[in-house]
This record gives sequence, structure tokens and C-alpha cells, in this order.
Amino acid sequence: MFGRFAIIGAIALSIFVVGKAANFVTGAGGKAPVVTVANEDAEVNAAHAKAKRTIGEFWAALERKRANEKNFAMKVRFPIKGYKDSGEHMWITDIRREGPGAYSGRLDNEPEYITDFSIGQRVTFSDAMISDWMFTRNGKIVGNESMRPLLAHLPKEKADKLRTMLENP
Repeated sequence: MFGRFAIIGAIALSIFVVGKAANFVTGAGGKAPVVTVANEDAEVNAAHAKAKRTIGEFWAALERKRANEKNFAMKVRFPIKGYKDSGEHMWITDIRREGPGAYSGRLDNEPEYITDFSIGQRVTFSDAMISDWMFTRNGKIVGNESMRPLLAHLPKEKADKLRTMLENP
């Protein structure tokens, strides 16, 4: 069914709520829009590569804990059992370093395809599983590179609204 596809959860459509820590990515109830993207999608892969190159900005902001920087989250790809090369990307909050290249956090999305997890559950992940990161600075989204190529597939009004929420549109 999924084969060579990645499932991208919570692209932070109009459900993003500035200033709320709980469910800030998914909105009330944790159910977020799900977008299916081919593993070969060049724009999404470029966005993931940029997120990995700039992840130091995320770690620096998380460690300095400025009052104007909040809502820290990482998008993590979890493999979908039984479907080779497929995965579901979900937002993780309350991130903690557990050791070199090892982390844990709370799942901030209700999984669509991974039945082992549920929203709010503490999960573990590694550097290799991180596909994106984000936080807010002065109420604007920093990071969330994977959302950017998906804007072209949204109705213009929704895409424009999201662009106004980005620190660097």
C-alpha cells in the first residue's frame, strides 16, 4: 500500500496556535492533516536535508531557553511495520537528550498508520530519524522546512495564512 511513500503528519495548517504548548502543532484533539509524499519527492527531501543541516539552531535555542522562544518540536520519521521504505513523520514535543544521538519526547500527533503509538506517549528516537524541527520566536515559526514545499498544494488563502506565520517566509 505505502511502498515508497512517506506519510507526513501535521503540516501545521490553520491549526497552529501560537503560545499554547499542548497540541500546538495539531490543534485540539491531536488529529492533524496527513499528506502522503513519495520518498523520491525532491522538494520534501531538500527540506529534510536543510532541516538536518540547520538543526544546531534548534538545539541552541532549546538550551538557552529565552522567554520569546517556545513550542519546541521535532518531526521524527517512524517506520510503518510491514511496509518497506515507508514511514510516518510525526511531531515530538518535550524533547530530552538520553545519550549521544539518542532522544525521547512526547508524541504530539495522533498517529495515522502506526498503531503502536498514541498521542502523548513518550517515544524514543535517534538522530537518523529526525526529519525536521521547529519552534516559535516572538510568535513566528522558525524551521518547519517540510511544511514549505507543501504550501504549493494548499488553497492560496491557507498557504498565504501559513506564510504570515513563518519567521522567514
